[in-house]
Amino acid sequence: VQAGGGEQTLPFPAWGRSLWCGVLRVLLQSGVIFPLLRIFYKVRVTGLERLDGLEAPLLFAANHNVKMDNPFIMMALPPRWRRRLCPAAAADFILGNPLWRIGGPLLGNSFPFSREGAIRPSLQNLGQLLDWGWSVLIYPEGRSNREGMESFKPGTGLVAVESRTPVVPIRVVLHKGGVFDRAGLLSRGDVEIRFGQPIIFPRRADYRVATEQLEAAVRAL
Repeated sequence: VQAGGGEQTLPFPAWGRSLWCGVLRVLLQSGVIFPLLRIFYKVRVTGLERLDGLEAPLLFAANHNVKMDNPFIMMALPPRWRRRLCPAAAADFILGNPLWRIGGPLLGNSFPFSREGAIRPSLQNLGQLLDWGWSVLIYPEGRSNREGMESFKPGTGLVAVESRTPVVPIRVVLHKGGVFDRAGLLSRGDVEIRFGQPIIFPRRADYRVATEQLEAAVRAL
């Protein structure tokens, strides 16, 4: 991925991708996080067959309207994709909170991605992950919004085109809020994860058009 804009530095911790952390993460996800989600939410998954025959790395692009988007999507993915996935997390959030600075890489293998300022190192780090064979999950809206989808950020098309990998659109649909959405402990939520048809953008595709196409693909799910 070729990057542009911004000269600031950005931490890019590697320990979340280490063998020991990967093993610990699998144990925590399968033994604690995913069982808890299944207790408090009904989770449905559609479109997984669209991943059949694909080779890593992939770029997953999802809407961002649920508090627990990352674990829901990771739980929906087959193990071969889940264990080699790096979700992009807002740098100001993951680096500004000591708890998430550790919890992000440990529990979800997240890496900091700057929404402003350190854009160049963010794109370079994303590209490096793809070069190393890790798939990446991005949220093109740039922030979480429970009221509905917002327009994708202009840089989405740049990432999608320059990644030179298939882009899989994902729609997270919150049919009913649960405990993590402040709906109350006794309210069991209902979430659906929909995987769309992978998109391969031409090498010289217009970034703006690519952004519009990807947003339309997510909205259509």
